[in-house]
Amino acid sequence: MRKATAAAASISREANRQIENATNPEAQTYTKKNFASSCQKWSRVFSE
Repeated sequence: MRKATAAAASISREANRQIENATNPEAQTYTKKNFASSCQKWSRVFSE
């Protein structure tokens, strides 16, 4: 369960960074791509 907690903490840090990026139009496309790949990465972590 520890791995899941660390993953959740990492996801919330990532989300906060992306919310900041959302105010910057140039960062938005990168953020969307990055968010999609991090979602896939974490779904693999949770399904192990």
